[in-house]
Amino acid sequence: MACSAAAVPSLHAQGLARVEILGRSDRSGGADIQPGVTVLRAADLSRAGVTTAEQALRRIVANQSAQGLSQGVGEFTGSVTEADLRGLGPDKTLVLVNGRRVANHAYDGGAVDLNSIPISAVDRIEVTREGASALYGSGAIGGVVNFVLRNDVRGVELAVEGEQPGHTGGATRRASLTAGFGEIGSQGFNAFMAIDLRHQNALAGKDRSFSKSGIRRPSDGSVLSSRTQGTSFPGDLDGYEPSFQAGCAPPRSVPDPQPDPDSDSEEETCRYDYMRDVDLIPRNRQATLLGHATFALGDKHHGTIEWLRAENKTWNRQTPTPTSMVLPDTSPYWIAGRPSTDFGELGQGGVANWLTVPAGRRSHETRALAQRVVLTLQGAGGGLTYDAAIGHARNTVTDVLRKGHIDFDKVQQAVLDGRVNPFGAQSAAGLAAIQASQLVGRLLRGRGEVTTFDARVGKELWPLAGGALAVALRFEYQRQKFNYDLAPLAARTADPELEFATDVRGVQQVRALIFETSAPLSPTLTLDLAARHERNSDGGRVNSRKFGVRWQAARGLLMRAALSADYRTPTLYEIHAPRLLTQSGTEHDDPLLCQDGVAVDGAPAELVCGRPVLQRIGGPVSSGSRASALRPERSQHATLGIVFEPTKHVVLGVDLWHLRLRDVIDSLSEQAVFNHPGRHASRIVRCSRLSASERAGIEGCLNAAGVDTIAFIDTPIENLGRLQAQGIDLSLAVTSGPTPAGEFSLGFEGSHIARYDFQQERGGAFIKNAGRFAEDMPIFRWQHLLQLNWQQGPWIAGVSQRFKSSYRDQDDSRTVASYSLIDLSLVYTGVPNLTLTAGLKNLFDRQPPYSRQDETLQVNYDPRATDPLGRAFAIRAAYQWR
Repeated sequence: MACSAAAVPSLHAQGLARVEILGRSDRSGGADIQPGVTVLRAADLSRAGVTTAEQALRRIVANQSAQGLSQGVGEFTGSVTEADLRGLGPDKTLVLVNGRRVANHAYDGGAVDLNSIPISAVDRIEVTREGASALYGSGAIGGVVNFVLRNDVRGVELAVEGEQPGHTGGATRRASLTAGFGEIGSQGFNAFMAIDLRHQNALAGKDRSFSKSGIRRPSDGSVLSSRTQGTSFPGDLDGYEPSFQAGCAPPRSVPDPQPDPDSDSEEETCRYDYMRDVDLIPRNRQATLLGHATFALGDKHHGTIEWLRAENKTWNRQTPTPTSMVLPDTSPYWIAGRPSTDFGELGQGGVANWLTVPAGRRSHETRALAQRVVLTLQGAGGGLTYDAAIGHARNTVTDVLRKGHIDFDKVQQAVLDGRVNPFGAQSAAGLAAIQASQLVGRLLRGRGEVTTFDARVGKELWPLAGGALAVALRFEYQRQKFNYDLAPLAARTADPELEFATDVRGVQQVRALIFETSAPLSPTLTLDLAARHERNSDGGRVNSRKFGVRWQAARGLLMRAALSADYRTPTLYEIHAPRLLTQSGTEHDDPLLCQDGVAVDGAPAELVCGRPVLQRIGGPVSSGSRASALRPERSQHATLGIVFEPTKHVVLGVDLWHLRLRDVIDSLSEQAVFNHPGRHASRIVRCSRLSASERAGIEGCLNAAGVDTIAFIDTPIENLGRLQAQGIDLSLAVTSGPTPAGEFSLGFEGSHIARYDFQQERGGAFIKNAGRFAEDMPIFRWQHLLQLNWQQGPWIAGVSQRFKSSYRDQDDSRTVASYSLIDLSLVYTGVPNLTLTAGLKNLFDRQPPYSRQDETLQVNYDPRATDPLGRAFAIRAAYQWR
């Protein structure tokens, strides 16, 4: 039977491979079901029209909402794309290439950027859906994603493909070339190279009906929600909107769709409907180059050298810059009859709050370059197996300002001089002043490096009833280096997120000793054990372990259980993160100056009620503490897996899992601070506590007019509360075998999260998040991937469904609808050496379900879990020369 113990490779046969194959069902139809493991094959991904690693991970049902290219719009994230198994966070999913670490993304060092993975050179993706820190080290709490690259290529293959949406924007073009020669068995070597080029056009918010406006109205014409910007153009003077009586300046500047019924006409405002300025998907270009060579060194030894270079460029576009500047009452643009305030050296006047529309939309280019070289030596002799490798990986990310970012001081001076009009059309002198203030050049640069060495020696000791007892000892060394540099240009921008940023440096060395053993006690029962001891140069020590048992309970029935103690050590960025300010995505009432949504006497409502706040974050070192102030996150993970094969055509897999995580490393959320303002009073920093120079750089303090408003909330990176989660994964594979009508196969994978409870702070109440958007992202209770394939001669056809269940929205007032996409594919191989593939993605042109989430700049839907492209036609042609 396919589930026999003989189907499980021994540790000796694997050379104590770092990626365990825990159970296997080999079937004529090609279906694999393994306890705790999901395998994606390159051929299946190609038929599905997958062109990036990000798209591939969206087909893993254990993967929850994830960071993608869209979140780089409006943020300086380095346009990173990350995996997130179980919704625990990208930093708790370990990503490997050929079983070994690569450099994490250079901006925060928390996780690997999937854009650095050359998908055209991938043979398969192995996903371990359980804790594995004892084997792989820090970060393997939620699971491990291992990209296994091709290692034996002969001949030449050229492939071109394209994807064209049915609506404007977002088209993709791609070309790849793979060429290799040599045969290990007869010639003693194989060498190949792979080149992959991919380009995707931008998809603008205005090009989709569900996102062209931030104002959402149901059929009765009322306002369901309004995600608009309070700073508009034309601007306001101390809260007075001179353009309001004329209806503002539509279509972007519009009267407040949800005005305060208690306000007078003078406080009625214009809002900026910014979604037409925002990209749903930024324009991006990827180029990867992989070189690989394997050499036989005798009968039982071989060495490899592998070099990878991956470049990703992304162009992000968003709204013009919101800013506040002093307008003198001598300016030709002063509004007659308005009261004037003394601003010291700047003279008498008021504060003009305006959006720098004349400067154009802000845009910046992100350049990410990942390079990696690895040399390995493997073999056997004298009853031992060995595997050693030395490698170096580097990830460099640079953000460059392109347009729309202004030099604050230059424009402020032009406003003081009366050249710039914050309230309407510009004169020639005003336009010239604004254009002269444009900031273009490098803003940020991050560089992360990791040098690794590992050596593993294994041996079979003595025979047991089911085979030989095998043991292995492995040593690992890592040296990580991290630099985060802020260019002088940043201090001149009008973006508050950059005003307190500083350079970051960090170096850390890690040494680990790992012991592994496998004991086949009988032909049907095997015990596995792994233990790891790790030390790092910051003074941290951590131990982890994993115990597993595999039992062939009956013919066609395989059971496996595992218990693991896992961990994640703080990253260099978390330890050395600069103290900087970011703006909250949610609006809050000042707990002292706005009671029950009503401003107290003397406090302007527009400054203290329903306002976003600044949030200051930073690591322990930048805050004056020791690096060891951050403790590692620790977890316990238990799994029970069953693979049942009642017939040779049907295989069913069931995995139960439970996880407990403590000492979560994060910043206290803004919601936690404002939900318990008394408990966190010391974290609410008011303008009176800052120096004059600090107050001058914060809009809320500049506009305070004698009221002690909130400058920011202080939420450094620290160890917070706990998290508990559990669920069940289901797998089904059915094959028909050969029939007169062809061969049919059905594949199904589903994941149900029964529990996901977390604490926002140490000792706080547990918040239930399964099926809800409880803090910064939703946790889907149910996700599945269903695939039906048919093959007859040279034809292969397939239909697949990707499904995510409904959930309670961020404001808990409504339910976000479920999300289902149907894809079709057709492959023809009737011409020798030529493979033609056609596909139709999102057959029914399903729009993302409406959501009120405000964690991303995109509105009306959640880009982390859905696809805004709509229906798209894909075609691919690949030709091989042997």
